Amino acid sequence: LAWLDCSSLGLPGSPAAHFLRHGRVAVSDGRQFGAGFEQHVRAGMAVREAALAAARARLRAIVMTSLAFGLGCVPLAIATGPGANSLRAIGTGVIGGIVASTIIGVLFAPFFFWLLESMSQRFAGKKEAAATAASPPPPPTAEEH
Repeated sequence: LAWLDCSSLGLPGSPAAHFLRHGRVAVSDGRQFGAGFEQHVRAGMAVREAALAAARARLRAIVMTSLAFGLGCVPLAIATGPGANSLRAIGTGVIGGIVASTIIGVLFAPFFFWLLESMSQRFAGKKEAAATAASPPPPPTAEEH
């Protein structure tokens, strides 16, 4: 984190480090969701159903991990005494980040996978249709004469 100039972001070092950590957790959740989504699509499942099935499979793991991590930071968020201001700032930043990461992982990731895969399939279908239309017809065979 030495290369990250947190002062230009207006963030002290600790909340910026927690922000990066939450980004890593969100990416990890997205990768795991994507692997399940890809398995369902390759198995022949429709894109929408594949997104819903992958989301259902990952829902419990994402929510339980986020809940445990968020509840573990509650003492920081309600700290009192010397240094409480910095502890509260860290605690609320971590809890807010984990809530945002959970919402993204549970709601938006399946939607974006569905959207991108649907667009990819439509584009691939148009590309194949254009290639078929652009190719010349096969030459007549001896049987057709």
